[in-house]
Parts: sequence; structure tokens; C-alpha cells
Amino acid sequence: MNKEDLLKRLEELKALPKRSLGQNFLVSDHVVEKILQSVKVKEDLNLLEIGPGVGALTEHLVKIPCSNFRVIELDEAFASYWRGRELEVIEADALQWGWGEAENQKSPTHLVSNLPYQISAPLVMELSSMGASWIQSMTLMFQKEVAERIVAVPKTKAYGTLSVVAQMRWNIKKVVDAGPACFHPRPKVSSRVLNFQWNPEGEGSLAFLKFVRSGFLNRRKFLMKSLKGISGGFDWEKALTEMGLSTQVRAEELKPGEWFELFRKFKGHGN
Repeated sequence: MNKEDLLKRLEELKALPKRSLGQNFLVSDHVVEKILQSVKVKEDLNLLEIGPGVGALTEHLVKIPCSNFRVIELDEAFASYWRGRELEVIEADALQWGWGEAENQKSPTHLVSNLPYQISAPLVMELSSMGASWIQSMTLMFQKEVAERIVAVPKTKAYGTLSVVAQMRWNIKKVVDAGPACFHPRPKVSSRVLNFQWNPEGEGSLAFLKFVRSGFLNRRKFLMKSLKGISGGFDWEKALTEMGLSTQVRAEELKPGEWFELFRKFKGHGN
């Protein structure tokens, strides 16, 4: 869908992009093609798209043979439009929707979205913290800075809670970059698409997320000091030494696997 097609459909729907919903519609055929190439769906797999909007991706996704195709759309006008096209529409805020509720789960599912920037990091946090996920793979658009945080390595400024939690749960790779000209209206920042594949040997839980977040609250402090508030009598010095780490190590220096090993020791102490 190019910009001319987009404007025509917006006119038909008597709709305008809503800044409050983070609506920047994709108008790059190249980026759309790259996204579609990363969506490897078998007929027994389900598809779920967040924010179909005017359909730059949806018009192609609906043609992919799959077990079930649903869309989550918060904008009333667009939700009504896709219902009229006989799609299964969930009219909801993706961040408030019950991802962990059994009645919403159709396994296995590939999630696709040109995500509104304001929900991207929180959504990845939530989906990475589910113990067992019916979401088996994802192709998601992010603000480039957020995408860089997701795949960041230790000892870098971008490395943090989001990096650790996402990398412990998913195998992640870059799909394509998208500049401001790839959208209407143009955002002020560049974007990047990432593909996520569920790692069955990975780890993730809400407790692990809270643990890592506590460690990064004061990232320049020694990790032992940052975690003292949740210690419950746990011997951090002994645990770090057993792992071959310095007692003066900081949160940004631990690899994702080391974070989980430390968490497992902490939980094993009865915390």
C-alpha cells in the first residue's frame, strides 16, 4: 500500500491518523515485503495482528493459509471496517488484553504488528514473562532505539532489563530498517523490525522480570547493593563468588544467562 492508496482509504473511512494512538501507517512496499517474508506460517498455525489500521500488512496477511487469523484494533472506525471485511476483530487495547487468559489463547500463534511506539517495550516485557507461551513467534516493528535495547549486549548503555528478559525468552534477529519516509504521517525517529522465535530452553516469568528490574534500578551501583532490598537474608557475596563473578559487579555486566542463574540461586533460598 503506497501513500496514495492509504490516503484514499482514510478518505473512504472519514478517518485521520490519531497521534494519541501512535498511528503511523506503513507505506513502504519494501518493508511490507520483508515483514511478510519473515512470517513463516503453516496451515496449522494461527495469525494475530495488533493494529491493522488501514491494512498495509493485513491485506497480505489475510491471504496466508493458516488455522485462524485475528486482529486486535483499538480504533473504533478501523475495528468496524475489518468486521465488515468479515475478519475476527478484538476491539481492545493490546496492553490491557488478557494475553494470559486461556480463552484468548490459540496455540501456536505468530504475532505480527507495526506496533505503536508507546506500547512496544511493555508488550515485549509481558510476552517474555509468560511461563509458557502460545505465541511461538513474532514479527514486530519498533522505534529503532527500542529495538537496539532489545538486542543490546552487556557493558553497553542500551543493555538493561528489556534486553535481559527478551533475550532469555526469545531468539531474536533483525528483519529490516524503516526510515521516517516509510510511514504516513512521518515519525521523527527511525524504526526497525525484529523477528522473535520462542526458545523452548529459555526462561521467563513475572518474578524474574521483577528481579532483573530491581537490579537495574541503580545501574551504576554494585549489584549487591541494588538487590539488598529484596534479599531476605540471601548471601549475595557467596552466590556471585560461586558464579565466578566479582562482588563489585554491576547489573549491566551480567549476561542474560548469568542473570537467570543468580535468580535461580535466589529463589532456591526460599525467596
